[in-house]
Amino acid sequence: MGVLSGKLKVTDEGLCTVHASLITAMNHLERVLRIVKNQDTQTLGAPIIADKAASFSDSWSYAVQQIGTHAHDLDQFIQKVSDTFNALDQKLQSDMTGEGTR
Repeated sequence: MGVLSGKLKVTDEGLCTVHASLITAMNHLERVLRIVKNQDTQTLGAPIIADKAASFSDSWSYAVQQIGTHAHDLDQFIQKVSDTFNALDQKLQSDMTGEGTR
């Protein structure tokens, strides 16, 4: 067994909590992205300020999109882990109660 095996505890509730947190984070990121994309940087006045704000907006948009992509991928992985965990848990219960041998 690995070094962390005695400390690692996976529960369906824990996986559901992580899933819910990722969905919330992705929703927040999408709102921020919409706000950043809809800003008219030309209203800031001096061209150098408008250019810097536009550059920041582009960088921020890219970063938020990347974070959103990784959060979505992680959520998909967590869902797969949760499904596998539940299937194994049900099989273990069935094997322990003898229901799988009838």
